[in-house]
Amino acid sequence: KDLATNHTSIYSRKIDEAYAINNIDCERIAIQNSNQRNAIWMFHRKVKIDGINKSHRISVGYYLKEKDDGYVIDTTCDPRIFCFFPTSVKFHQKRVMHAPFLLTASRSELLGDNEHNEFLIEELAKLSADSLVCLRDIGLKNKQTLINDNLLDLVHIPDFYDAHPEFTPEYIRVIKGNNLLITKEGEYTSVANARIAQPIKLLDVVSDEQLSMLLKSKTPMYFVLSSVTQR
Repeated sequence: KDLATNHTSIYSRKIDEAYAINNIDCERIAIQNSNQRNAIWMFHRKVKIDGINKSHRISVGYYLKEKDDGYVIDTTCDPRIFCFFPTSVKFHQKRVMHAPFLLTASRSELLGDNEHNEFLIEELAKLSADSLVCLRDIGLKNKQTLINDNLLDLVHIPDFYDAHPEFTPEYIRVIKGNNLLITKEGEYTSVANARIAQPIKLLDVVSDEQLSMLLKSKTPMYFVLSSVTQR
C-alpha cells in the first residue's frame, strides 16, 4: 500500500506450466501486478562456480503475448539484466536474464574485468541458446509454434563493437545441431536441409520434392517459411 496515495497494489505470481528438459527447469509464469498482467516462460539451470562449494541458479526468460489459441513470444522487449533486482545493464538479447553477478557499490552495474561475472555471462549465453530448443519442444507439445521466423529476432548476432560476443558461438552451436528452422509447411528442419527461395516466387513453382531433385540431395530438402525469405 502506498501511504502517500492510499493506493493498494496487488501482486501475484503463479506457475501455470512446468517441465524439466534435460538439465533445464522450464516454467510458464503468470504475473499480476495491479491491473497489469504478464506471462513469461522462464528457464533455469544450476551452474557450479569455481572456488565456491555450492551451485547457483541462473535464468533466462521470454515475455509472452496472449492470442486466441495460446501465446507468442514478445520480440519487441529489451529487458535489463537482473541480479535479484534489476540493474541498469542490457545485453540486448530480447530476453530476461538473471545471475548472481558481482555488482558495483551502486548495485546498478556489473563489475568489469571480473572472472566470476565473465563465467556467468558465458553460462547465460549457453542457456539462452539451449532455451530455444526448449521453446520449440514446448510448442510442439502444446501444438503451438513458439519458434518460427522470430528465431531471427531471438538470435541477436552482435556487430564488431558489441560488448558481449559470447552469445554468437552458442547460437551457432545450437542452430547447427538442432532442427530449428521452420519450413513453409510448418515443420522444423536443419540448416543443412533448408534453403531460402530467391526470388520468393520460387515457392509457388518449385515443391520441396522438386528442390531435392534439383539439388541431387540424398536427404529431403525444404524451403524455409516465406516470411523468413522476405526478411
